[in-house]
Amino acid sequence: MLNYLLLLLAFFMMALLVFVPGFIELRRPKDPGPIDIDMDRDIDERYFSKAYKKYLKASMHKTSADQLSTDGGSTIISGESFNDVVLSMHRGPEVVKMSDGDVHLSSGTDFNQPIVVAGEMTIDDECTLLGEINVDKDLKTGFDNRLIAAHAGNIFLGSDNSVSGWVDAERLLSIEEGCEIEGRATAGERIMINGNGLFKALAAPQISIGVDEGEFSNKLDFSETLWSTDLDRIIIENFDEKPLTDIGRMLEQSTGKIVAYNDVLLRANALGLSKDPLIALEKKQRPSYFESNKMWLQCGETFRVKGNVKIPADERLAGNMIIEGDLKASTGVYFEGSIHVGGSATFGSGTVVEGSLVCHGELLIGNNCYIEECVYSHNDIKIKAGTSVGKDSLGGVAGERKVMMERFTTVQGKIYGEDGIEILSTV
Repeated sequence: MLNYLLLLLAFFMMALLVFVPGFIELRRPKDPGPIDIDMDRDIDERYFSKAYKKYLKASMHKTSADQLSTDGGSTIISGESFNDVVLSMHRGPEVVKMSDGDVHLSSGTDFNQPIVVAGEMTIDDECTLLGEINVDKDLKTGFDNRLIAAHAGNIFLGSDNSVSGWVDAERLLSIEEGCEIEGRATAGERIMINGNGLFKALAAPQISIGVDEGEFSNKLDFSETLWSTDLDRIIIENFDEKPLTDIGRMLEQSTGKIVAYNDVLLRANALGLSKDPLIALEKKQRPSYFESNKMWLQCGETFRVKGNVKIPADERLAGNMIIEGDLKASTGVYFEGSIHVGGSATFGSGTVVEGSLVCHGELLIGNNCYIEECVYSHNDIKIKAGTSVGKDSLGGVAGERKVMMERFTTVQGKIYGEDGIEILSTV
């Protein structure tokens, strides 16, 4: 008996032992305070640029005007005169090259210290600048330059430039053919990509790929069915006897507009004709392309479909859709809600989604499609020319693998690919 008591006592002592370090810390704290976590780092896509400018501004504020103009002498780079100023930057004391006017660096310039320019900066061809560049006005580069990081009011990157860090523009970031940016490319207003390229992350209120200024617009008119007493009467009188597709045609004759079959079912649910939170739809309540699938109405607004689905051209579907399989939508299909696909998904040209699109497999979005909110996939994403994602700066594209996009596509928001973003002539 004594052995069992000793064993039980040892167990309780071991259980209490794990709390001893925490108790000691509470009694005699060693840390000066909680860990300082900068939440903007993950929230603000322009964090790196803003943080660099913050360090630069704070360091310049601590340095007198005389030091800014004379400290350390001056340096001639490619015929341009810079003041050498020692600033306390985030890496420690650092010599920064500063200019009060416009700067023009000729081809072949090779330099590896930070540069601060109060005016405009032009970089010709085949230059290597391995220090951060901060320009108050516009930054323009030629072709085949290597940069580490850059910030300016407007940035115009020429063809075949490579940036190993971040690029940020207060207003417009314009990127020509063949550029590669390994860090984040961000802008306060717009990013324009005018050719093929490789990127990691893009973020701006509007991102245009091969689309000129003024061409971008969302002209789609999402007209909803305006229910009336007469239309409700058609549903009430026919719901228990006729297929939803037949009721939809009756409503179309009355309104002159296309009415989605499942929009009829959602309205019937709102009228109290179906009361269960999860309703197994009978054959007459499903269109022909769902006949071989099990289908439920979930919580009165979402349709869950089991198995692979093929939707014919020019169909219109109301409500949110959860598809537990692969989805293939033909041209001109109109989804009046968000879509969640458990497998891979292919959307034909002219598809419209009035919500978000989430896919677990490979995702292909055809030409001239419109996704009102976000696009996300656990696999590769391919987006063809003419497609637009996002509305009023609320949108984005994110993939856990690679995002591949053709020219003449637009995104309002952010683009992120875990394995990179590739702009191609065809996907």
